[in-house]
Amino acid sequence: MSESKDNREEGKGEEDLDLGGTGDEDVNIEHFSESKEDFTFEEVVAVLEDAILGEDFQSLQNNFIERHCDIFEESAENKLEYTPLFQQYTKMVEDYIESKIKGAFPDLTMPRVESMLASKKDELSGDVFDVMSSLGDFHEFKELMLSQKRAKNIVNPSGGLGLDLCITGKHV
Repeated sequence: MSESKDNREEGKGEEDLDLGGTGDEDVNIEHFSESKEDFTFEEVVAVLEDAILGEDFQSLQNNFIERHCDIFEESAENKLEYTPLFQQYTKMVEDYIESKIKGAFPDLTMPRVESMLASKKDELSGDVFDVMSSLGDFHEFKELMLSQKRAKNIVNPSGGLGLDLCITGKHV
């Protein structure tokens, strides 16, 4: 009988590592990676959701967009000044997210978080997915800026900017 067959007959799994000798030196290597990774993944997503949906992030993002959205134009051509703004925005969001992840999981690296999210992207939805998938996407960033610009510049029926004031039922 072969050694691996002997091990199976003795009740040793494939994870058992035989280092030779009397048999007392066997080391059992157990795999917790799947359940531990899922647990960590759920915790990471919860931290990301709290960070992205929190007032601090919303304020940070809105302030940046508000400051810079007027530079953007509805055009297929992109101005050179868009690139540094995209880089600043991406760095700002990544730094914010990384600080929240590091606060919750000091030993977890961002490349590991990115790998975890990429491997389970089908399990992500909503705001976490939108923000994480848009980080490296210039077109998403430009559309975000243009959307804010359009919202700021809504032309009302009277031809002015902003909202009509209605006190007596007549538009002023």
